[in-house]
Amino acid sequence: MTLVEIMIVVVIMGLIASAVGIAVFNQAKKARVEDAKSGCRAIDHAVQLWQQDHPGSCPTVEQLVRDGVLDRRQRTKDPWDHDFQIACENGDVSVRSNGPDGREGTEDDLPDNRSR
Repeated sequence: MTLVEIMIVVVIMGLIASAVGIAVFNQAKKARVEDAKSGCRAIDHAVQLWQQDHPGSCPTVEQLVRDGVLDRRQRTKDPWDHDFQIACENGDVSVRSNGPDGREGTEDDLPDNRSR
């Protein structure tokens, strides 16, 4: 083998590795988004259960855990380690994650309530 052939093989292997890396990174990003949506749904259900015993009140995640509505082993923060936000208005419950940037009201908030 010549040095040129070896260099060509190394370049091809690098291209394949970078393509695989990009695909894995995108899938990991999608998995975090789905995990956040799932967490929002779980906390939303827990809030609705909690409100049956405490009508007219809006709990925090800590109250849900303390009162036993959420399991202590269940993750109580979003995949980016930010607190889930709970809002109760006119009997409607809204649970969301501030998304990867951790800031409220940006386009990466989950679930995206602007489309409702």
